[in-house]
Amino acid sequence: GFWAVGSFVFVFGFLIVMKRSWFLATMGMGQIFLSFFPAYFVYFGIFQQRYFGTFNIMSIFIILGIGADNIFVMLDTWEQSQLALEQEGYSVTKLSKMSWAWKRAALAMFVTSSTTMASFLANAGSSFPAISTFGIFTAMLVLVNYFAVILYYPTVISFYKHHAKKKFCCGACSVCPKPDLASPLRMLKKHDDPAVDSTQESNNWWSEVFGARFIIRLKWPIFVVLTIVIGV
Repeated sequence: GFWAVGSFVFVFGFLIVMKRSWFLATMGMGQIFLSFFPAYFVYFGIFQQRYFGTFNIMSIFIILGIGADNIFVMLDTWEQSQLALEQEGYSVTKLSKMSWAWKRAALAMFVTSSTTMASFLANAGSSFPAISTFGIFTAMLVLVNYFAVILYYPTVISFYKHHAKKKFCCGACSVCPKPDLASPLRMLKKHDDPAVDSTQESNNWWSEVFGARFIIRLKWPIFVVLTIVIGV
């Protein structure tokens, strides 16, 4: 119990320090821990597993690391989106920023989460119940957390950036200059005509329509529904 609480406090504090926001850190940690409920539902209801041992409880340390890493990927990609869109010649809007960030972050996290799930599911064939059930439960945790971070957390980012940033600022923003995470992109920025190529815009219709439009327009229903589902 002590190490679990200590790990929670450390990850929570690290999120606050790195992102300078109590709101983003609190919602992120809540998302990680509430992933246990739907993961247990899949484990108990679909896989019909009744054994829940010590190894399963130890998965809390694994999902803390994976969940925090996914949150950083999503936030860092969002912070780089504006300069990247300017460099590529696209108009910068809430929709285009979320579309650019969501498509790239979701793909990157899909690769890492799927390989992690596969490694844990490999334990499902073990003849030791403690190991096989640990592998199944932890794989379901990773799966639930992946869907939570690509569906739930973008709504948190959208709400925070456009409605609650000043209200939930921890005060560090005014005294600690925020690092420019997009500086590598700025160094590579081309000195070309800033006019947007209409042909280039039309070729990006997929990401504009499916990448993040539903997150921007339906952020409140998604936020409320996923909060209820994850909490239940």
